[in-house]
Amino acid sequence: MGKKRRKKGPSKSNRARRIGKAPSNIATALDRADQCVRDGRESEIIGLLTPFEKEYPFKDPRHSERYDRLLAFGYWRSGRYKDVESCLERAGNDSGSVLDRYFLSALVSFSMREYGRAIKSGQQYVTLIDSTEQISANDSFTATPELYCRLLNTLGQALAEYSEFETALDAFERAIVMDEGNQQPYLNLASLLVRQNRRVEAIEVIERGESCCRESQELRLLRETTIRQPTISACLIVKNEEELLPECLESIRDWVTEIVVVDTGSTDRTVEIAKEYGARVYHQKWENNFSKHRNYSIELAECDWVFIIDADERFVLDDVQLIKDVIRRGEFEMISVSVYNEYRYNKDLLTYSNSTRFFKRDLNLRYSGIVHNELQLAKGKQVLATPARLRHLGYGLSTEQMARKFKRTRGLLQQQLKENPDNVFALFNYAQLLRGASNEYVKENAAEIINAAARVVELTSPDEKNTRHLHIMCLNHLAAVYLIQKKYEDARKSAQAALDIHPNYLDALIYLGFAYYELKDYPAGIVQFEKYLEAQADFDGWKENSPIILACPQSRDLAYTHIGILSELSGETEIARQNYLKALEITPGYKETATWLGRSYLAEGDLKNAEKYFQHQLDHSNATVEALLGLASIYEERREMTKAESLLTKATECFPDNSTVFLVAGKFQLKSDDDTRAIALFDRAIEIGDDTRHLAVKIANTCFEYAQYEQAAHYYQQAIEAGEPSSELYSDLGNCYYKQKEFSQAEIQYLKACDITPTIPQAYRNLGLTQTRLSKPEQAISALSRYLDVSPDEPEIRLLLADQYRTVGDFEPAIKQYENLLTTAPNNAAALIGLSESYHLMGHGDAARLGFERLLAIAPECQLARERLQQLLGAPQ
Repeated sequence: MGKKRRKKGPSKSNRARRIGKAPSNIATALDRADQCVRDGRESEIIGLLTPFEKEYPFKDPRHSERYDRLLAFGYWRSGRYKDVESCLERAGNDSGSVLDRYFLSALVSFSMREYGRAIKSGQQYVTLIDSTEQISANDSFTATPELYCRLLNTLGQALAEYSEFETALDAFERAIVMDEGNQQPYLNLASLLVRQNRRVEAIEVIERGESCCRESQELRLLRETTIRQPTISACLIVKNEEELLPECLESIRDWVTEIVVVDTGSTDRTVEIAKEYGARVYHQKWENNFSKHRNYSIELAECDWVFIIDADERFVLDDVQLIKDVIRRGEFEMISVSVYNEYRYNKDLLTYSNSTRFFKRDLNLRYSGIVHNELQLAKGKQVLATPARLRHLGYGLSTEQMARKFKRTRGLLQQQLKENPDNVFALFNYAQLLRGASNEYVKENAAEIINAAARVVELTSPDEKNTRHLHIMCLNHLAAVYLIQKKYEDARKSAQAALDIHPNYLDALIYLGFAYYELKDYPAGIVQFEKYLEAQADFDGWKENSPIILACPQSRDLAYTHIGILSELSGETEIARQNYLKALEITPGYKETATWLGRSYLAEGDLKNAEKYFQHQLDHSNATVEALLGLASIYEERREMTKAESLLTKATECFPDNSTVFLVAGKFQLKSDDDTRAIALFDRAIEIGDDTRHLAVKIANTCFEYAQYEQAAHYYQQAIEAGEPSSELYSDLGNCYYKQKEFSQAEIQYLKACDITPTIPQAYRNLGLTQTRLSKPEQAISALSRYLDVSPDEPEIRLLLADQYRTVGDFEPAIKQYENLLTTAPNNAAALIGLSESYHLMGHGDAARLGFERLLAIAPECQLARERLQQLLGAPQ
């Protein structure tokens, strides 16, 4: 495409055609919409075409195809970006349609600050239009020099955001060739040259533009700012900030032109400190309205630029030159910085947000909202996002200070919502404030958070540029709260809804991964954490220029750890270990990652690696229960008892409220024969535990295992008294007395066990054994019979029952039990003796003789059998 003449303004006849009756048919409507695109009046298209939506698809397929493409232009101009994509999906696939799709995709992506996608679509447009001679303005609405210029200009801006400066310069030059009367590519080209400190070349471009462009006012302003050094007013509002203010002012004093401080009633040294740094200090009584005081500070500013900063913020000095260069270039009148929130209670936590803090004073911008005030941006002007950093310490205050701040902020937000219940910014900040508290507080106030966040979602739309970020963040708030409430499916739905709008929203990817983890859909959880890693690798927060607040801007260690956990739960141990190691490469002391790794090796019996990573946990991060107990078990296995005991002692000191620690330590002392120390540890476990009955049973079982029957009885009794008794507990208590040969006490407990429903079968068995010991054969017969009714396959118990029948002279049931036993164990000598003796005592000599003969056949050494046979046969011994 060659160099074109300047486009002239619309003729009178064209202007007249703009004003007329609404088109009566789709063909006329499409022709008018077509002209709107060519005249740059795309915003009128929606009104022209939507009345015909009910007729879609049209009889003439060409009308449907034109309708979709033209309506997409209308939606683009109106900022309805999702509708643009819907229309383009319906449009045709001929080269003209594809060209328009690339054009709109590039401009929409740029408007949404998705610069990578804008570059890709823009380059596809250029490649297609440069390689296809047949495309004309009749085939594609964008195949004109003017719109080609617009596309190249957008492509250049996107490339500049990605720091591809030379390619961006080339795009701007090509844009000028396409439409040399358009001042926008001159502005962008000159500004980029200024950004590279190529001021002479920039001035030449400006002069070239001034001589060619239809309008050149902005070029003249750029010339002035290129030559003149702009001034900056730093504006603060303060009250009792003597602790935080000095470091804030130290970070700005050497590069801003003036410091304006509005004090709202300080009673400490705040005012004195401000004056020491050369600030102009003014006083205004605090009226519970941050915006009022903030706006007063702006009114007092005298410089070209206003810079908003708070006492609990510090400007990173390494980024001063960057801001000065951006301001000096004069490309933009509003500039945002990257705010990193630091937390006192969690030094590993670092949240991120993008905030507009620099703006031209002559824009007359002001704040609204009595708390968490919001800057009302100039309409039609773009905010330049920069990587310049502000460190915000407002979440790192003392517990008392944070409590006061929370109470004050909550009260102001409630006041604001009382005045306007549907103030979406106040609703968002209310949900944000409450959600930022502890998990316990969030649980207690979940309904309030959900109501506020859900109301924001209801009142906003992802297609509304000014509130899109609030809509997305509140969906994320809902996901986070639902996770805390253990409503995992609701959490999944909310996180997915946020990602449907913003697929690379880092926080939502994390929460969706958490939701799938809790729903036990481990493969889906892994996918989400992998998507997070991919999106985070491409993330440059400042380039996005989005006001979305991020809690997980740099959480690759978290993602790798959870991929490891989910892989391990899926049986992929080696993959799990690889991901744990990646997390530790990023952050050697990341939470409990080394513990997870050590545990995986311990489960396989690899003590060397288990020891390595448990020790890594202790050396690089906070001690964990599992690391301490795991190491202790390894040393105990190696018989390094001193080391094991030392670690267990450390565990009780580090985790004085963890009952498991005291249980393990007590068991160790019990095995080491230090009963006194063991009992003290066990008693401490019960004291701090939540479930006395459960803990007492575990301790009693341990004592019984190591033959400490008296102590075991004590803890079983404690368990019985702590909750509703069970047959099993009374039986266990009886076992303790039985082992100590206190059979009468054992019988009492076993009888109690048998009186409780449901009764465990072992209670009857143990009662029968005990009554046998107590020479109570009649009672023993009853208990043992009931046991065999449910557990018939125990030969020893059946033999004992038969013996008890024989003891009381009840030979027939005795014989029945002996014969039953001999059917499955024909060579059981004890059963043969009992059976033969029963027959002998009943006077059944032949049956007794046969039994004793059979007994001698399998046990020739049985003297009793020989004696009985001699008696039965009447022969001498």
